[in-house]
Amino acid sequence: MKKFIMGLVVVCLVVSVIGNFLLYNKAQRNRTQMQIGDYVVTQKLLHDWLWERHGIETQIEVAKYELVMQAAKRANLSPDPKEVEEYLKDLTEQVPAKAAEFASQPWKKAIARREQEYKIALANLMTRDVQATDADLQDFFQRNPGRWDLPDKLHLRVIECADRATADKAVTLMQQNISDMTLIQQQLDPKGQVARIAGVDGTMVVAKPTGKPAQSAMINQMAAMKPDEVRVFPGQSRFLVVKMVKIEPGKQVNLEEVKAKVARDFKLTRATPMQEVLRKLWDENQDKIVTDPPTLKYTMKAMIFNDISALEEARSAQ
Repeated sequence: MKKFIMGLVVVCLVVSVIGNFLLYNKAQRNRTQMQIGDYVVTQKLLHDWLWERHGIETQIEVAKYELVMQAAKRANLSPDPKEVEEYLKDLTEQVPAKAAEFASQPWKKAIARREQEYKIALANLMTRDVQATDADLQDFFQRNPGRWDLPDKLHLRVIECADRATADKAVTLMQQNISDMTLIQQQLDPKGQVARIAGVDGTMVVAKPTGKPAQSAMINQMAAMKPDEVRVFPGQSRFLVVKMVKIEPGKQVNLEEVKAKVARDFKLTRATPMQEVLRKLWDENQDKIVTDPPTLKYTMKAMIFNDISALEEARSAQ
């Protein structure tokens, strides 16, 4: 009798947990996310809108990413995490708008990381069957002088002003060795209408070819600045106030120092076409790709490869 009662209690607990989960899930889907007047936006409605606008495109992106990353892992060709992080670091240093975007919308940095991982892994798969001799690499290296050199990095503090008077005030403040650019922003223009610091904190890194002038005259003028020097660079509609922090010297590299990068770039000139690699991965793994409804798989295939025959497969799968 005791065993029967204990069994009944366990069954009741399981049913209770499942019921509570279903009720919670229903409540979450009906939970109000936003309201505009009398119009209530529930989580379900938001999900439906997102699916209608981005659903299949996002599934295609996920499918391509996973096919490539899994194949790269099996072939021991996964991207080096260090290389990916260096790319993101350079991107946020040299493009302040990206640094601000990543700070306010962190998911966009995750997207950028996945895109770079995918790019490197796909390049590795496209070139895995390409052979390269030392003579090939030496010739390719010599025919592309400076391509793999490490650039000089100009570490700057930058504020953009709408008029000359504001720019002159910025120069005075920046000459006072105030390291926190947000304080200068606050003193000049708290609302950011006539003065705005670069990126998140006013810092910026500009790359310049090492050992030779840049194509941009402005970058060459910045490279000639001394530490702590402040200059105004007039533009067509804005004034750029720049303070030199330091110059991190670049380096003219030899082949042995960058052989792996040279090899990958050389192999890409003889690589298997991207769509051919993706189609092979799809065909090899199509039995492992399961969608709901089943016809969605063939719709995705038709969109990725512009393959009308996949639509016939979709009709057959119905």
